[in-house]
Amino acid sequence: MIDVIFTIFWVVVAIGFYRIRCASRLLYGAIEIVAGMVTIVLGEFPPYAVLTSDTTWALGSRAAHMLTLMAGVYIVVRGLDNISQDLPLRWRPAWRRIFGV
Repeated sequence: MIDVIFTIFWVVVAIGFYRIRCASRLLYGAIEIVAGMVTIVLGEFPPYAVLTSDTTWALGSRAAHMLTLMAGVYIVVRGLDNISQDLPLRWRPAWRRIFGV
């Protein structure tokens, strides 16, 4: 039963984030960048790593590690894309200088 409640909760959270994205891609992009960076940090320094030694890494856990890092990078890129689509005109020249697009 608790799994159903958590599932419903996360669906409601997703709908809330979608509404934020529709209202302001700039804000949503900033949220995505923070989420992506947190994902990358947790991928590099997983909380469970302190409970295991380096010798316990298996191919599956290395693949999960890489997938987590790639997901973090993807989230950051999506955040940058959302920001660029809603960026105020006065910030666009600086954006172009920094990112070249």
